[in-house]
Order: sequence, then C-alpha cells, then structure tokens
Amino acid sequence: MTLKTFLLGLLLAMFAAVMTAGLVVFGNAWLNDKPDGPVRSMLSRSAQEKDDMEFVEIKNLVVTLKNDQGRERYMLLELGLGTAGEQQKKRVENYIPVIRGTTVDVLSAMTYAEARNLSVGEIRELLMENYQKSFERNDRSLPFEKVIISKLVFQ
Repeated sequence: MTLKTFLLGLLLAMFAAVMTAGLVVFGNAWLNDKPDGPVRSMLSRSAQEKDDMEFVEIKNLVVTLKNDQGRERYMLLELGLGTAGEQQKKRVENYIPVIRGTTVDVLSAMTYAEARNLSVGEIRELLMENYQKSFERNDRSLPFEKVIISKLVFQ
C-alpha cells in the first residue's frame, strides 16, 4: 500500500465521518422538533406551497389595438391566474368577466407600437396593477397572486 492510497482512504473516511455526523445532528433536530417548528417547516414549506397553487386559465382574450395607419391590429392573450387553493380558484372563476373586462380596458387603450414595445414581464406587471385597482374599486381582495401570460400573439 502506497502513501497516496493511504491518504486517499483516510480522506474518504474523514469525509464519510463528517457527513454521517451532519446527518445525525440534523436528523436528531428534526425528530425532536415540534410539528410546526423551524426544521420541519423549512423542509415541508416549499412542497406544501407547490401543492396549494391552483391555476385558472383564461383563453382567447382578443384585444383590438389602436393604430395610426388605419389598419386594425389585434393582440391575442392567454392567461394563467395562480391562486392559493381550491376556494380561491372558485372565486377567480366567478370573477372572470371582471378580469377579462379589465384586461381589455387596459390593453385597448394602447397603440400597436406601445403594446409591441412592452416585454411580457411589463405587460404582466401592468395587468397585475390594474387588476389590483379594479378589485379595490369594488371593495374586493384580489383572488389570485400570480398572472402568467402563456400566449401572446400580435397581428
């Protein structure tokens, strides 16, 4: 057995010992932690949040855009609205006419060039701001947390 082999074996054994000690400490903290304590909530929070997210799709939203050259221009949108669970999903489904109306109001006030120059992220932020205002005017809380633009087509 050479010195190089001996040192490599020693290094691997030390690495395994450190990893084992770390797992023992973490496992012990996890077993002794309360069900809603920091260790368990750290492990389960991200999986729980992913499971709770529900989406409502709004398809084929067509908006007529202003155009200086006399030609009609259109924008086709498909949206996904992220909600926190089944109950909020039902609320969003009930408010689809309000959401469609707000979307059309905001985007139809724009010219084709203005709309075309916005990024998808900017359109998403603009819509989210206006949805917030629309629901506040009606003394309602926003029933969704995220707006995802799944399709955007200009004509």
